Amino acid sequence: MPFAKRTGYALLVIDAGLGWANVRTFAHLPAGWSILFELAKLDRATLERLIEEEVVKPTLTLSEAKELVAQLRGKTLNKKSPRTNLRERLRRFENFLRAILPNCSPAETQLARATLTRLLEQFGVAGEPDRSRIPIKVAA
Repeated sequence: MPFAKRTGYALLVIDAGLGWANVRTFAHLPAGWSILFELAKLDRATLERLIEEEVVKPTLTLSEAKELVAQLRGKTLNKKSPRTNLRERLRRFENFLRAILPNCSPAETQLARATLTRLLEQFGVAGEPDRSRIPIKVAA
């Protein structure tokens, strides 16, 4: 299969929810599978009305689509606080590093160590953050 199982599932949901749409309809929809996946959760009449009212338009973002669909379904999005987001992202990053580093080459390990060291140095010795930017080198 040329794509992941989850992508295949999303495409099936999009087909089930938007299979009725024609080229004219798609001209008014945003690009991107994730956004279409969210909009496909709406019934045809609702989506057609939202397109006509220009609530749904090509510039609609994923977060706007999620919020719109949740609102129309009588639900609220569980928005995490930035602090919770930080904890979750740090936990996931730690798990990623623990999983990947044993399989990395010495050069990759050294790159990770140097990058993380620069990042830690930005927090400063006394806990005061260093506001300078972290230079990120992109491999050619």
